[in-house]
Amino acid sequence: MPHFISSSGNSLHLDNVEPTIFDFTSNSWYSIRTPCSNVLSGTFLSGTSMLHAMELHTSMVGRTKPLPKWTQRNGILVGIQGGSIAVQHICRNFFKYKCPLAGILIKDWTGSKSTPNSAWYNYVLEREHYTGWQPLVDSLERRGVSVGLYVTPYLEEIPMVLRSGRRYLFGEAKSDYFVKKKTIVKKKTNCGMLDFTNYNASSWFKQVLKEEVLGYAAASFWMADMSMGGPPMEGAYTSTPNDGLSYHNSYVEEWAQVNRDAIKEAGRDGDTFFIVNSAFGSTAKHAGCTALGDHVTSFHHDNGGILRSVLNGIINGGFSGLTHGHCAVNLAVPRQLKSAVGNSIDSKSREMICRWFEMTAFTTLFRTHDGKHGSSAMCGYEDMVIMKALTRWSRVYVALSEYRLQLLNEASFRGYPVARHPILHFPFDEKFSKRENSAFMLGDLIYVVPVVKSGVTKRKVYLPEGAWIHLWVSRYHCMQKCHID
Repeated sequence: MPHFISSSGNSLHLDNVEPTIFDFTSNSWYSIRTPCSNVLSGTFLSGTSMLHAMELHTSMVGRTKPLPKWTQRNGILVGIQGGSIAVQHICRNFFKYKCPLAGILIKDWTGSKSTPNSAWYNYVLEREHYTGWQPLVDSLERRGVSVGLYVTPYLEEIPMVLRSGRRYLFGEAKSDYFVKKKTIVKKKTNCGMLDFTNYNASSWFKQVLKEEVLGYAAASFWMADMSMGGPPMEGAYTSTPNDGLSYHNSYVEEWAQVNRDAIKEAGRDGDTFFIVNSAFGSTAKHAGCTALGDHVTSFHHDNGGILRSVLNGIINGGFSGLTHGHCAVNLAVPRQLKSAVGNSIDSKSREMICRWFEMTAFTTLFRTHDGKHGSSAMCGYEDMVIMKALTRWSRVYVALSEYRLQLLNEASFRGYPVARHPILHFPFDEKFSKRENSAFMLGDLIYVVPVVKSGVTKRKVYLPEGAWIHLWVSRYHCMQKCHID
């Protein structure tokens, strides 16, 4: 996002869509430059506080609509794949543990490749892989579980055996529907990226979403998966400057708008949504919520590198209008880390996954991703300890649902993020201006300090001014520094 906000309540948003460099290394000045343009254009806003500045900024670029209430009240969204039998087996396990389950997100609904965790880029239900699809969807919905799917802006050639009796989108799309010079060869398979500057391509893909995703597959939500912008290639697009660089970031906005328009045209605005994992400019007003990467779940180094980085991403996105930030917890664990006893996951991997549960249960969505399967990995859904922890934190998430729904409405009307930096409510506390801070707030009432290091059972906690009640033991804390188990 080409935007920043200062602690004094000032905000600057650039209109430039080219890659831009913000330099804040000096304490007395900052610089902004773009190597690709001679002109910088933007809007400077002056608010009475950081929250006021965020309200002004989001009123200009757009605000995210509230998510459907079932996403907050029903529990976790679970990433699953493997076909009808595998999905039914995992769901039965969740019902066995009485884990609140709001929905399942199925990646390989289009058919599974031989490569683990890979699905075909042909957004039509593969009926042999998912036999009895409609009865499966109906049975889950009767239990309050919604079904979601994966979609990307890529299309690829599929084997002849998979084309029989179903739509073949790569062949159906006209040649000018694709970004030029961007047909990728992936393991002898041609793959094209849709060109949304082409009106006909956008209209055609919206129709695909309405007919195949919302229609035939009866999806209640989906992951609009795209982790990068459009390729900055000369002559790549139908209706942009020749260098393509000025459209690199705008592609992300167009992708979000195509998905939102499909929902509106299908008359499903309000009861369905989609998730994006890349954003720019006006993405917030189109997307249902934003997600950070779901392929690496670890502490990384001793300072909790990856977990802390994900938290920083959620918080920083909130400053720029991405109010519904969250991250899926990856439950895939390498088999070489499994316990020597039986087929369970080792204690360190369990701790790692459970610490991620603790943090993400206090964000907009509580969601998992089953990660890379195959002989190299096993999934946390198979582990009793992880399932018990998952059940506990899903119940905590549900218990906070009414409070979170208030925050979603606040985000829609005022542009305040659901999970936010404490400095928004304690602007004069110098502790929160330090970059190593790992605390965050859910709204203005709940202060969260996640554990980001391995092997920690007690940690020193800095509390902002006021009286705080420990959520688990109802103990009052008034001192600014305390140790909490």
